[in-house]
Amino acid sequence: MKASNSQTAVPAVVSNPALVEDGVDFDVSVEVSVTAESAEQAAQFALDDLRDLSLAPINFTVKAVSSGQVQMVAVGEALLPWERDDVQFPRLLAEIMATQDKLDMAALAESMDLTIEEVTSLFDRAHQAWEQVKENIL
Repeated sequence: MKASNSQTAVPAVVSNPALVEDGVDFDVSVEVSVTAESAEQAAQFALDDLRDLSLAPINFTVKAVSSGQVQMVAVGEALLPWERDDVQFPRLLAEIMATQDKLDMAALAESMDLTIEEVTSLFDRAHQAWEQVKENIL
């Protein structure tokens, strides 16, 4: 996470009003700790973390409303860096720029319906993303 003023635990509670097949309703909660500068930013960071497959598995507390039975359920599996698009795509683009001296930027820009400057900007952004991945993930 980027901001860093206060540590905020953001519990997420999702209740399913529809009954599942056997008539049991569940309350599901997860606690996500983030560092943020505001409640809104903390909520956004928590949502981002829940969407980030690289953070799996995520532990959920699941309560059956009818019985009160509570159990912990882990969802998802951790992905290796090779399996993560957010790691490999910026790496691929950064390596293309680093190794392809004869890349036809004009043809690439035309095929993407972009200007050469916009394509260059994409490669620059990919390079920055790859540097961030190397610093934070690998």
